[in-house]
Amino acid sequence: MKLKAIDILNICHSLEKLSDLELDLNPACTIAKNLRELAVAKEVIEDKRNKLITEYAKKNEDGTICQSENGNIEIQEPETFSAKLNELLSSETEADLIKMQKDTLSGIKVSAKTLLPLRECKIKCVS
Repeated sequence: MKLKAIDILNICHSLEKLSDLELDLNPACTIAKNLRELAVAKEVIEDKRNKLITEYAKKNEDGTICQSENGNIEIQEPETFSAKLNELLSSETEADLIKMQKDTLSGIKVSAKTLLPLRECKIKCVS
């Protein structure tokens, strides 16, 4: 199935949170397989995002990236940067994820915020 880059990042974040919980063997294996399936795509997305940040970040005289007092990176040409970042995050790639039934997670406490990306993705990783 095709997934947008933003969905891959959100699904990975949720699966990583679930992977820290004590689970039965079957759901733990499913989560691990899905994380492994998405690992390369996530790495490529993060590399491309970091290259965009490096390309459009304001730099000091010594070439280091400028950050504001709160740690945010200052971006030059924010409209162009935003357009290119949106293009990256809306790009699609194929992924073969394994669907989990929600009753396999019935013995754990998990936030709705963690499950939301899994339920909203096109394949409904958790149904």
